[in-house]
Amino acid sequence: ITFNPYAQPQHAPKSSNLPSQQLHAYPQVDHSQARQQRQPREQREPRNRTTQAVAPTHQKPKSELLLSFLDQPQKAWQLEDIKGSIVEFSQDQDGSRLIQRFMEDGTITSAVTIFGEVKPALRELVTDVFGNYVVQKLLESGIREIREEVVQSMRGDVLTLSLQTYGCRVVQKAFDHVDFPQQLQLAAELDGSVPQCVLNQNANHVIQKCIERMPENCQFIIDSFKNRVLELSCHAYGCRVLQRVFEKCHNPAQLQDLLDEVLRNTIALVADQYGNYVVQHALINSPRHIQAEIIRMLAPQIKDLACSKFASNVAEKIFEHSSTTELSYLLKLLMQVDASGTSALVCMMQDQFANYVVQRLIKVATPQQRQDIVEHVTPRIGSIRKYTYGRHILARLEKMGLLAATSDNHHRMQPQHGAQQDPN
Repeated sequence: ITFNPYAQPQHAPKSSNLPSQQLHAYPQVDHSQARQQRQPREQREPRNRTTQAVAPTHQKPKSELLLSFLDQPQKAWQLEDIKGSIVEFSQDQDGSRLIQRFMEDGTITSAVTIFGEVKPALRELVTDVFGNYVVQKLLESGIREIREEVVQSMRGDVLTLSLQTYGCRVVQKAFDHVDFPQQLQLAAELDGSVPQCVLNQNANHVIQKCIERMPENCQFIIDSFKNRVLELSCHAYGCRVLQRVFEKCHNPAQLQDLLDEVLRNTIALVADQYGNYVVQHALINSPRHIQAEIIRMLAPQIKDLACSKFASNVAEKIFEHSSTTELSYLLKLLMQVDASGTSALVCMMQDQFANYVVQRLIKVATPQQRQDIVEHVTPRIGSIRKYTYGRHILARLEKMGLLAATSDNHHRMQPQHGAQQDPN
């Protein structure tokens, strides 16, 4: 019996091409009637999303003053005009911009007036889609008493705010502008929750800001990474935090445990889309003996690294941070000729990723090392020119004056191995 997938089951509706046993899962809907019953867009209920960025489904009606402001945007509104409604204005998109402008263009008196009115609603405004910008401006106002009051309003809730879409922005701004003792108070509330924050799309920025602003006092963050470097390095947010640690923390004793874990996991990290950045930053910011250890570990695999989309980034950094002796050793490995007469260096010149690594190598090499590269490349120009990437490198060598521009003509005069020479 031949099964015909287009046959209409006798008991199925004619409009269906589905097997009969699946029909119960696809009820027939009269779409024309559904379209007639559809409410206008402005009357529909907001979708019930789980993200924190969605405005609440229940909103307060706008006051007459705010409606008047929205209807008369061309009017020169002054701070005196909206007194008594500053909190409401802060929670409106245009109203929030107006208040921020008052603090940018006004005097200290403007900031004091605004703060005096919003102070009871600070906690609400910090997590508001528009109100958070007003709180950030208050932190930037330069008035110490206001900064302290804002931070005091967040006490006990720093972790919750850091995990929230808008609250995390205010916490970061606080780290930027408050005094050191208050920075320590903010950071103390994150102690014990660092792994949760690092893996969160909002709170990871707060952890980065904490590292940036108080690198000598973020040991509690570094300690929380113990035995988790591989996991965090391969995470989209975790890798950013680790990069910031290597950038900002320069005490070798502070980083030793982290660097040891990076060294143990280097091979796994270099080929990872996120982990390769951690290795790069460890290589760039580490003491010289750690750099040498990473280079020694990866040198035998330099060709494979260079031909990998993600690991090629690490390969470039290896050449940039190698000593002259290390570069000579790497070049010796790359110029070893196999039975077919080619080498890893020539293969890299023809690869879509590795050709950039070769260009970096040429840039950082000594004059003698560049000459060694040219001498190695010249007899193999024919095969290199067959590839777009190879031609780019040869053109670069010619532009640098390392390779004669007539080398292409010289190549055409030399028949390839096994090819018949043109008698003409």
